[in-house]
Amino acid sequence: MAAFVAGFSRLASLAVGTLSGRQGMTLWYGLLGVRLVALIVADRPWATLRDDFICNGSVDAYCWASCFNDHFNFPMDVLWDFSYVLAILPVLGLYQLTPGEGRPSAPLDDPPGRLALDEGGANLKVVGRRRPWASIACALSLAAVEGAFLWVLAQVQLPLAVPAAVLCRSPVCPGPLQCALYAQAEKLGALAVLAFASGLDALVSLIYAGAACLTVRGRRV
Repeated sequence: MAAFVAGFSRLASLAVGTLSGRQGMTLWYGLLGVRLVALIVADRPWATLRDDFICNGSVDAYCWASCFNDHFNFPMDVLWDFSYVLAILPVLGLYQLTPGEGRPSAPLDDPPGRLALDEGGANLKVVGRRRPWASIACALSLAAVEGAFLWVLAQVQLPLAVPAAVLCRSPVCPGPLQCALYAQAEKLGALAVLAFASGLDALVSLIYAGAACLTVRGRRV
């Protein structure tokens, strides 16, 4: 995963440089950057999970693999990567809704007419009505993605790393085994880093959606 994250970070830096012409997207690029750094930091303690799961006694590889699969029965790394992909989608939606810089103006040789002005005004009204609510929907989607990821971290992944010792009663093992997780504090700290980044994304998204709703309501009043 480290090689994947490193390559993806290079692609992300190039993409941010290419998309920098959009106004107001710096905040969302920054949140994606924080999320990517959190993935890189959290990947290091969990990259050696197989070697860090240690059971007492001299057991064969088949018995150890059975105990490992019984305890860590949830795809952690896959969820981390997939959650980042899901977090990118609402940001892409915000990018599509954000006006760009340097748009060409109307040609000077076209004579202005009442019909053209009326159509332009109607188009502006339609865009002004649709874009705020679409942006709010994208922000709420990002908050929902990060909220779901936080729930999985707290309810599924954290209980797998918290116990100091795990009792393995696999039928392929000669008897009950005590297994422990090496560098437990570092792995819990990695989960805390992921939770902080996701919580920050969700909080900023909710604040943005709330501020946008107040702005739209103020304009109507």
